[in-house]
Amino acid sequence: MVDGSHRPNQEAYLKALQTTPLVVIVLGHFKRKRVKCTHPLCTYPGGRFFETREEKHTDVNIAVHMLDDAYQGACDRMILVSGDSDLVPAVKIIKKRYPAIRIFVYVPAQHSARGFAS
Repeated sequence: MVDGSHRPNQEAYLKALQTTPLVVIVLGHFKRKRVKCTHPLCTYPGGRFFETREEKHTDVNIAVHMLDDAYQGACDRMILVSGDSDLVPAVKIIKKRYPAIRIFVYVPAQHSARGFAS
């Protein structure tokens, strides 16, 4: 989720990507959600509830597009920037069925040693 202060940067980045014919932008969407604070020091009677947004279908969209690109022979390398473990099955299937495709995974992390795998 991009907060308001980063929105202009994201919009500029997406606009720049649109000028590249090899890049297809697939936007996700968010669902409003009400969550309860479970912190033990929360003192409100009945707990505190907060409105938040939850990203929906992004991992599925990424996995489907990766598998489709592999199936169509659209690439010989893939670079995945995500720490979402829901994408592991797609990566494993591509590595098994299309071993010639090199997949690089970068997991954004605070600790640099945890950031890159191939």
